[in-house]
Amino acid sequence: MLTILLIPLATALEECQREQDPSEIPCIIISSWHPGTCGDYNASIYNGSGDIIQTKDWEDYPPTCSLNFNITKFGTYYYNSSVEDGVINVKSEDKMWLLGLLLIPLALCFFFVYFSNQLEDTHNPLKWFFRLIALIMIFVVYQGAHIIIGLNENYSAMEGMFNIALYGWIFWTIMAYMLIYLIYNIFMSFKHNRRWDYNRKWLR
Repeated sequence: MLTILLIPLATALEECQREQDPSEIPCIIISSWHPGTCGDYNASIYNGSGDIIQTKDWEDYPPTCSLNFNITKFGTYYYNSSVEDGVINVKSEDKMWLLGLLLIPLALCFFFVYFSNQLEDTHNPLKWFFRLIALIMIFVVYQGAHIIIGLNENYSAMEGMFNIALYGWIFWTIMAYMLIYLIYNIFMSFKHNRRWDYNRKWLR
C-alpha cells in the first residue's frame, strides 16, 4: 500500500537529464531494468573529485526502479550501482544578465567626461573634479564585473583577467599623480598671482 501511495509522488518529478538545470531539481533517475526488488540495492553518488557525497536506495518505479537526485550545487556528479550508473552535470545558473547593471556607472563615466570637456578653462578645478569621478566610475565597473563573474561559476576561468590588487595599484598611482598635479597647479597659480600683484604695485 505504501509503495502505491509513493508512485504518484515519484511521477510528479521530472526525469534527470545529463545536463540538468538546478531549477528542475529534485529529479529522478530511472533505471533501464528491474533487478527484482529495488529496495535491496543502493547507489553511490560521487562528485567530480571522486568523493562519495551521498548513498541512496533505489525505489520501485514500475516497471523499473528510480533514484531521487536532489543536489543543486554546480558540478559534475556520477552515480554508480549494480542497477544503473551514469553522470549528471548540474549547470550553473547564468547570472551574466547582471552585467547589464554595469551600464549605469559606465554611462555616468561618459557623462562626467563629456560634461568636464564642456566647461570653460575658468572652471579648471571643476573639470578635473569631474574627470576624477569618471575615473572612479571605471573602477566601479571593473569591480562590479569581478563580483558578477565570481557569482557565475561558468565564467570562473575569467577571474584571472581581473587582478584587483594590480588594478588597485594602478588606481592609486593615477590618484597620486593627479593629486601632485593639482597641488603643483595650485602652487603655480598662487605664485603667478603674487607676481602679478607685485608687478601691479611696482607699476603704481
